Amino acid sequence: MQDDVQFVTFMHMLYVVCSKLPGSGVKGKYSGRQDRVSRFYKGNGQQTSPFWNDLKAAFEVLQEDFVRLDANDDKLVDQHEITMSIPVTVSNYERFDIASRLEHAFLQVDHQKSGTLDFYEYMFLAWHIAQKGAYHDLVRECSDSSLVKRCMMDIHQYYK
Repeated sequence: MQDDVQFVTFMHMLYVVCSKLPGSGVKGKYSGRQDRVSRFYKGNGQQTSPFWNDLKAAFEVLQEDFVRLDANDDKLVDQHEITMSIPVTVSNYERFDIASRLEHAFLQVDHQKSGTLDFYEYMFLAWHIAQKGAYHDLVRECSDSSLVKRCMMDIHQYYK
């Protein structure tokens, strides 16, 4: 019998695996729910393909961006913290367009309807934004938004 894995759980599993790889810069700061993924991870440390290397790098970027957005350091980001990252230098129309797309995606990934996102919901938000636009709409000061977008597209492809 095959186990079905929800997409958010799948992304969490990838994050935990990347944090366990030798030499990984993914600290695993948000890997507290390991009981959900332990049966999927064999822990042999041999994942050195270009995909795994890119994935590790993308998760490092996501961790950095999450920390940057989390202005009050409560390990959660709210809609205000996210929309504050939209630069005031963009046109009013573009600012409104980005804010409305972020709000729509935020509501889709805030599963508990708490008005805040933990790191895993944030990864899901990043996936939504990458599917329908560009990751840099979510985080303008990102060190490598194209890598995150590419990995989110790859994750979706592997998941399917």
